[in-house]
Amino acid sequence: MKINNVVLQSGIYEQLPGRGASFPLFITYGATVSTGLGSANDLNCYPYYPNKPISITGFSINVTVGVGGANSRILFFSDTNGLPDSKLYESSNIDCSTTGVKPISVNFSFEAGKTYWLSIHQSSASIGFTLIPVASMYAFARNTSTFPANPATGFQFNYSLGSVPSNLPTTGTPTSNLAPHILFRT
Repeated sequence: MKINNVVLQSGIYEQLPGRGASFPLFITYGATVSTGLGSANDLNCYPYYPNKPISITGFSINVTVGVGGANSRILFFSDTNGLPDSKLYESSNIDCSTTGVKPISVNFSFEAGKTYWLSIHQSSASIGFTLIPVASMYAFARNTSTFPANPATGFQFNYSLGSVPSNLPTTGTPTSNLAPHILFRT
């Protein structure tokens, strides 16, 4: 597609900042970010399609409601036939007992044109996070339980924190939940 002599490619477009800067994965298209609570042991996976290769040195999430003793983890998965598959990265526990931005150091490279699945996994139903509004996400399939009101934006699995297998089964539940607002650091 060409608009004003600019060729557009498919995928989620990122503003690639200078080294050491952080940037969000999703454009909010005029909608503001949201906050919300997840469910204990839910592993929510959302597709990420980089249009350029990117190497990160870390990422952060924002905890808006802390819970004593609660933890979360961020995971990256490969894609097989439009589903999250092999675990590529799993963070250590992220302390969610207090509010605020939680930075994590990691060296990870994303290839251009390849689909990845970004996931947040939490130990408590009461942890609050900054989230991406559904209106800012690409729907990739229909959520049969709520279609047409809520097209699917991700898949949901249920595991105790720290027990996610190396390969996810193909039985994930389509979900229309909001995605975590993950900031990548280059």
